[in-house]
Amino acid sequence: MGLGRLALDQILPAFAECRHARPVALISGDSAKYRAIAARYGITADACYDYASIGRIRDNAAIEAVYVVTPNALHRDNVIAAAKAEAEAEASMCYVKNPWRLLLQRRRTWSRPAIRQVAY
Repeated sequence: MGLGRLALDQILPAFAECRHARPVALISGDSAKYRAIAARYGITADACYDYASIGRIRDNAAIEAVYVVTPNALHRDNVIAAAKAEAEAEASMCYVKNPWRLLLQRRRTWSRPAIRQVAY
């Protein structure tokens, strides 16, 4: 989620070295940008979402986790949106005071794994 400089210059290229994960979908507010990036990484057009349609990721069985790469101030809302879509969400450097309690309270009816935080 998010196609800024960090995602484009470091995270997406790093997937080339990864043996157990690959990008299968993109979420961005800029449709022209996600179409161009999707073509570069072999991601189909129907696996590209804008922020208004993030709930549709639950219909994409290939999505097992959402990597949130948006400005820190947006992490909380982005992680919650992904979690509501029943996707496991990972947020790097998430500076939200105890978002996990809020999400775990909501999680009781969800079918997929809980949210996990990754800090670098």
